Amino acid sequence: MRVCSSEDRKLVALSACDTGLGKMAGGEGVLGLQRAFQAAGARSVVASLWKVPDAATSVLMEEFYANLWQKKLPRLEALRQAQLAVLRDPARVQRRLKELRAELTRLGVRAPEELVYVQTGDTTYALSPEDPARFVAEAQRFRQAGGVPIAAGARPSPPAVQRNILASHPISADRVAQLLALAAVVLNIALWGFVFAIYPDLNNQIQIEFPPIGDVTTLEPRSEIFKIPFTATAILFTNLLAALLFQWRERAAANLLLSGGIFFQAVFWIAAFVAYANA
Repeated sequence: MRVCSSEDRKLVALSACDTGLGKMAGGEGVLGLQRAFQAAGARSVVASLWKVPDAATSVLMEEFYANLWQKKLPRLEALRQAQLAVLRDPARVQRRLKELRAELTRLGVRAPEELVYVQTGDTTYALSPEDPARFVAEAQRFRQAGGVPIAAGARPSPPAVQRNILASHPISADRVAQLLALAAVVLNIALWGFVFAIYPDLNNQIQIEFPPIGDVTTLEPRSEIFKIPFTATAILFTNLLAALLFQWRERAAANLLLSGGIFFQAVFWIAAFVAYANA
């Protein structure tokens, strides 16, 4: 997108695909991205009504801006001359296509025709395996091994999709949530280890304070110290379960629950230290 403005004119160029499309509203026309810029004060909007190829669009917009800024042509004439330049010089478009592909290759991105497209139900996935030919061959081998006959010349129907619940959960792609959950679990496991380590050295009767700030103090058998990690584990399990449920709709709430889990583990660690110190 490019916005050009001056005292007497404002121009917005939307050079992506389908930027001129929108929802038809009775008496209002087309409501879409271009309408938003017009409502914001743009006097002219350049938009597309269809899918546009990257290379040709790159050359078109380059010519358009050159005609507009360098040659000082009117907006409509600048666009017309840019369209004619693209039509008259297809070799330039091909050169630009090669340049774009070379840049994609440098960045590790494959061209669309180099991808492998997998259709599952009503969804099509574009995959980029390291060896596309081997990937296709292995996929066909696994499908045939599954007992699905494929007649010669017949188009096989897409197999049923089996989804991995863990892999499809949003937390599998949320590194922050993973680290928070891991920290809470590690603290809980370490708490159990600490309690088991100090248990032989405890007196038969110990003082347990909870919260560990002296509000409630009771004298209990030393076996009661295991209530500290047990309660911490129960709270951790509840936090993790709630975070997994919230992760589908509200990532911030899920991370807050996981952070709370770390906080509670720290509180129970303090409770265990206090019980050990008072033993």
